[in-house]
Parts: sequence; structure tokens; C-alpha cells
Amino acid sequence: MTRPKVIALSVLLITSVLITSHYSILNPAHLRAVSFKRLSKLGRFVSNYFLANRNCVFGLRRLGKLNKDLGIRDHDGIPLSILTFPKKVIVATVSGRDYYRIVTMLKSFGLNFISMLPEEASLSDAKVIITTKSEAHIIKKESVIVYSEINTYPIVFKARILKNMIGKFHDDILIIGVDPGHRIGIYILYLHDELERTVQSSTRDAIKLITILLKEIHAKEKIVRIGDGHTSIAHCIASEIKTRFRNNVRVEIVDEFGTSRKSSSNRRGIRDESSAKSIAMKKGYTL
Repeated sequence: MTRPKVIALSVLLITSVLITSHYSILNPAHLRAVSFKRLSKLGRFVSNYFLANRNCVFGLRRLGKLNKDLGIRDHDGIPLSILTFPKKVIVATVSGRDYYRIVTMLKSFGLNFISMLPEEASLSDAKVIITTKSEAHIIKKESVIVYSEINTYPIVFKARILKNMIGKFHDDILIIGVDPGHRIGIYILYLHDELERTVQSSTRDAIKLITILLKEIHAKEKIVRIGDGHTSIAHCIASEIKTRFRNNVRVEIVDEFGTSRKSSSNRRGIRDESSAKSIAMKKGYTL
């Protein structure tokens, strides 16, 4: 952060603390003369600035120059950052290692997030609050996602976030499209949104991934659609899924005509992923 920004941050902080202190000792007669609209506007501006420069703010916290809620609260005692951003994804942990892992994963998903202390997050109504197992008891909300419980496969973590953000009023369906071959393309469609697309190098790895997705991702309806381009591999995967999940998962064999991408290049399995997507979108016959 540049020196002018640090100076501006300091000025805003001192101003906010003075206003907040003055506001807390005003008597009822003076309250009528205070412009709550101006106080709120200033508070939100300061909060936005802190959030935009949270690296500096967290550094000041560690040096003990700020209290845990930045010393800025509205007239109901709720941190203004929570009032300004009530529906975002929140990362709430004081563990540096876990924070780094969570943030790295969220950035790989392309998701925006806000960093808060667990105590602050417990006052928010965010749909997604990510924390550690040891700090989950501080928040005690249904929207809490405990990172340590689902950090084995990022796809499962992403599915949980998506589920919390969309809520219960969306069609609860998981569709996995499989393009069998020497490289097996896999496309995952969850709650009508693309969750992931990947390529597996062996039938064994593909079955393992599909099994984990079907076990760990919660959905009322689960469908696995497998292309018929490579008959032996297709029936091998279908047989394994049917044996493991029986009637809990619908397995379909899809005619691959028209699903293959017309391209001679297949860098990093792009063609396999594209074909898997087309298979996922096309109904087949149920086994």
C-alpha cells in the first residue's frame, strides 16, 4: 500500500473513532440533532475502504492498533462491514495456514469473498461462512462450512458452497456426463450450473472420482450419463455405478452421435471435456 493510502486510512480511522465515541456519549436531547444518515454514510465508506485494503488492516490488527471489530459499529452494535455486505461468502478464521488454503481454493473457483473474525461472522446473515472445525462453535449457523471436513476434493467443497448460495428452492439435481475412451472426459452439472469438467487417464480413476461425487454431493436426483462411443469401457463404468448405488442413481447410456467436437486438436483433453458436456445434456436409455 502506498504512503498516501496509509495516511488516508489513518485519518479515516481517527475520524471514525472520534465520531463513534461522541455518538456513544450523546444524551437523548442531543440525539435529535445528529444526522444518522451522514453517520451511516461515513461508516459505510470507511468500512468499504477497510475491506478493499484488508491486508493493511489485518497487519494493524496484529500490531494491536485496532480492536477486533475495527472500533466502528452502528447504533445497534453491529459491525458496519456486516451491514454493507450481508450476503457474500465469508472466510472466518484466525488460523493463518487454514486461511491461506481456503482463500487459494476460493480464488481458483473465481469466487469473491470477505475476511472476518469468527465473532463478526456470527452476526452476519451470509449464505456461506467458511471456517475451521475448532472455530465453528463460535458461529453456530446452518450456513457454516467446516473446511477440514471436505478439503479432500475441491469439487465437493465447491458443490457445498453452490448449494448454500442457491438454497433449497432450486431443482436439486446432479448430472455427471462421461465420455469413455483412452482418456475419459467427465462433466459435472449441479443445480443446473457447471460444477467442473475434467479428464481422467484410466477407467479406475474415473470410477473413483464418480463414486466420490455421488457419495459426497447431496442431491435428490442423481444421474450418470455415459456415451456409447467405447462400448466396453462404457459398460464397465455403468456396471460399477449400478452395483455400488443400485436404484439411488440413474445410469443412462447416451448415443454419442453429434456429441463429438469436430477438431483434430485435443490439447489437455479439451475435446474429451466438450464431448462429456454434450453427453451430460443429452438423455439416453436407462439401464
